[in-house]
Amino acid sequence: MLSEARSGAAAAALPDSRVLITGGDGLSGEPLASAEIFGLDGSFTPAAPMSSVRSRHVAVALADGRVLVAGGVVAGSSATGLAEIYDPASDSWQGAGALQEARAGATATLLADGRVLIAGGEDSGTTSMSLEVFDPVSDSFVLAGVMSSPRKHHAAALLSDGRVFVIAGSDGNVPLASTEIWDPASGQIVAGPALSVPRQGLSATTLLDGTVLIAGGSNGPGGPGDGGDFRRRERHHHPGG
Repeated sequence: MLSEARSGAAAAALPDSRVLITGGDGLSGEPLASAEIFGLDGSFTPAAPMSSVRSRHVAVALADGRVLVAGGVVAGSSATGLAEIYDPASDSWQGAGALQEARAGATATLLADGRVLIAGGEDSGTTSMSLEVFDPVSDSFVLAGVMSSPRKHHAAALLSDGRVFVIAGSDGNVPLASTEIWDPASGQIVAGPALSVPRQGLSATTLLDGTVLIAGGSNGPGGPGDGGDFRRRERHHHPGG
């Protein structure tokens, strides 16, 4: 059992295979600042709390073993741009600047060079189409282009050639079948292959053979769980990736 009930939390694997679980909405429905660690023995233990409450944020393990946490909902439907980094060696948090755009429900993808791509999300009901990149050396975020469509409840996967596959989601009105591919070498984003059906709230996993497994999601207008939920899976292959 988690030490505290939470929904909309985020999780990231630590270098020693433990898992850091952060934030989310508690039993009161309000965002939490607390964090806990799932250990190798199957138990949960408290970790140092974040400096800010947040739910529906992103969390990604950096190349040096620390964990970046950014964005999320802080109160009501308002999103934050604040970011912080957890150091498992000292069980402590430090500030990491702020996103260029406050957002919740975004995706975060660790790039091969150690930077992190943040894509989409929403703030106060407005869905974002922007991309930004976090540099762990300077602890700074810079804008990195815009997608062809706003996206929330989408998925992202790192391809084997280092590009990032951004998949489906919702534009704030309807679920999407479109995909896009961002190239960190050129900073350009291009259209990818369309899914067989629109879906939001899906998962995307890069497999060992380079293909991407896309599973689940919903074609309902209001988000995951609203409308037709899918049991269908599909795989996408990208040349060189």
